[in-house]
Amino acid sequence: MTYARDHASVMRELERGPISWLRIWTAPDAPAGIAPPTVCVEWAARPGHPSSYGLLGGHLGGAPSDRDAWPTGHYPKSLAGRSDVVEFGLPQEYLDALAAVRGELVVTVAAHGRVGSSIVVFRRLASVLIDFLTNGIPAQDVEVWRAWDRT
Repeated sequence: MTYARDHASVMRELERGPISWLRIWTAPDAPAGIAPPTVCVEWAARPGHPSSYGLLGGHLGGAPSDRDAWPTGHYPKSLAGRSDVVEFGLPQEYLDALAAVRGELVVTVAAHGRVGSSIVVFRRLASVLIDFLTNGIPAQDVEVWRAWDRT
């Protein structure tokens, strides 16, 4: 599937080997119906590992996001599947980790696994999300994975 920067809506699922997956949305297809101009990135790998899941979405610039407006509750359709219980929102330690990376990123949606999320995962998600928002989402899957690997 290809993506044009001005494309109104798309959801891509990418797989690399048997244990690494990415999902990328542009609004309005993002989880919980987040409004444009959001881009959302969800990553899962090595089910059960303590750094194996995260979801982060947002846009660049504008007023800071009101965390009370973020979606809440369980996210049963997550890439983590049955290997973790995924909930919308972020614990304070992950929010603190994002503060060091995010710059102009305004987070509008996030989800974490009770077992499989970590500070490292959310720093990486923030970096790749900023890259996609700044430079566009690469059209080729191999280029998306290269962007992921660079972060």
